[in-house]
Amino acid sequence: MKILRSTFFKKRKSNHGDFELIPDKGWEILQSFIDYESKLLVVTTTKEKDVPHQGSVKQLDVRQFIIDPVKAKILIPYVYRTLFNYKVSETISDDGKLCLISQRIHDEQRDNDFISEKLYDAEAGTLVSSSESVAFNQNKRINLLDRHYACQKLNPTDLKAGEIKQYCSNCKAMIANNPRYPKAICSTCLSKDKYNEDGLFVEFYNIDLSGGLKVICKNTAGEIISEDNTHCEYICYIDGKAFVAREARFGGIVIQKR
Repeated sequence: MKILRSTFFKKRKSNHGDFELIPDKGWEILQSFIDYESKLLVVTTTKEKDVPHQGSVKQLDVRQFIIDPVKAKILIPYVYRTLFNYKVSETISDDGKLCLISQRIHDEQRDNDFISEKLYDAEAGTLVSSSESVAFNQNKRINLLDRHYACQKLNPTDLKAGEIKQYCSNCKAMIANNPRYPKAICSTCLSKDKYNEDGLFVEFYNIDLSGGLKVICKNTAGEIISEDNTHCEYICYIDGKAFVAREARFGGIVIQKR
């Protein structure tokens, strides 16, 4: 990856500053966004691996670059890791009932950061829920503790479709109210490109007429990389935001804000 800055003789411009992002030969820019917490520019590039493959199943190499958009400079992990706290943190809920253990972790193999969270019952010491998610995100993260109490405030059985307004959890466009899926996205956002944590395109289908969730991963050429029927839900990214895809109750696929 190269960064070409503006000069007196040639002006350069992108969505993120007065510079251009030029991927290495054979590579393509898959996505780019400004990280909410650090304000650093996150760029993902991809290319097909130079290895033998069978049929249409191909493998992709994925690279992620962390860039200082002010200095137009690529930061190596040793540098950008000084900007974050990688220690284990503990948060107790206001009512004292829950304890959140969280930690930002650098994945050496993928050269990426992720957030590990575990929510415990503070009295019994039992695990309530856990999650792992990519750390760099375009929007403010909502941790497991806040998400737990936010979900408790929702009581879908008290609502009736059409009685209240509902908005797309991505673009905020007004959509038909559905008490069962209060964080669903609109049809326009549903048609947008969706990516997984490895930067691959993903599509979702029912496994068969009885339902289920089928996850299909594709490369930038639209060729199928893998198919998976083992998930009950799957994290995907639309416009740099995390969403969860799962089988809808009466068939089809629903995608909601994570």
